[in-house]
Amino acid sequence: NSVAITADDNPIITGNFRQTAYFPTSADDSIALTSPSNDSVFVAWMGASSAPPTPPVPPTPAPVFPPSAPQSVTGLAGDSSATITWAAPASSGSFPVTNYQVVLSPGGQTCLTAASTVTCVITGLTNGTDYTASVRALNGAGWGPYSAASNTFTPQPMESPSITITGTRGDVRGKPGIIVNGTAQDFETGAILTPWIRFPGQASYTAGFARIRPSQDGDFTWQRRTSRKIYVSIRNADGSVKSNRLIIQARPTG
Repeated sequence: NSVAITADDNPIITGNFRQTAYFPTSADDSIALTSPSNDSVFVAWMGASSAPPTPPVPPTPAPVFPPSAPQSVTGLAGDSSATITWAAPASSGSFPVTNYQVVLSPGGQTCLTAASTVTCVITGLTNGTDYTASVRALNGAGWGPYSAASNTFTPQPMESPSITITGTRGDVRGKPGIIVNGTAQDFETGAILTPWIRFPGQASYTAGFARIRPSQDGDFTWQRRTSRKIYVSIRNADGSVKSNRLIIQARPTG
């Protein structure tokens, strides 16, 4: 029925109501007043409702990236196996690299290494089959892309080392002796061979003092002064590979 404005511009209203009336206290709530008679009076202050505080907007998380592809992948074939090496990615992404994974094609054989290792050996390959290798890196954001394929490598069966010798009588530095010619195949570069000899009446072979180093093509020559009958065999350093045995007769007299 009446409105008054206070000094600070807030309205005060008054009026009458019957039975039960509802007076808003906020945008979403109110209070109920029930008249004790058929005609009651109310006085209310109508203040401005304050807007609810705006909730903070959570920050948008920064994007994270996996590593880039490893570099310089190479494969070295062995016997039913291959050794794969690579270089670290140009970028480790958003986190440090933790692992590498190698996969071969064809076949899909794999190996997993820690970030500190940039080489692995994969076995169980088929000799005579051409393979390539690719490598990918892992960090906290996930796996990165695979590298470009490596060179093509072809596992081959490894030949067993062997030694073959022939021997003749001849002059050795102006005196009677024997000359043994031989070929050592499939030994590592720098292998050392030892002559083993036995004379008639001796129970077993004994190692000679000479140390034989085959040339790059595996050929070698060993000489010894003697006019007696001699049994000769050439062995590698640990004795696991032996040549054929030669019996070189004594030098004829007269």
